[in-house]
Amino acid sequence: MVKADEDSYVLFFYLDYYKKILDRIERKKFNEEIEKHRSNFILFKHFSDRRMIEIIKSFTSVTLYQDEYLYHQNEPSDYIYFITKGRLFKLY
Repeated sequence: MVKADEDSYVLFFYLDYYKKILDRIERKKFNEEIEKHRSNFILFKHFSDRRMIEIIKSFTSVTLYQDEYLYHQNEPSDYIYFITKGRLFKLY
């Protein structure tokens, strides 16, 4: 319960509307990154904007320097890697 201790004016709108506003703000914020990933990786071509935002938020960036390894052959991995800049070479 909320009680006013003096004359007060309150503006409000429904929670659903608030969520839609936040969704629009988030889409605008991530729009450039969404399009970049969609154009670079065919895997993301048909994902909705909302799903792309979820995916982008879960990304972690790693910088590899010359002669560093991402992982070694036969080493298990729990990740999928996307090269966003530079080149990696597969060595055997």
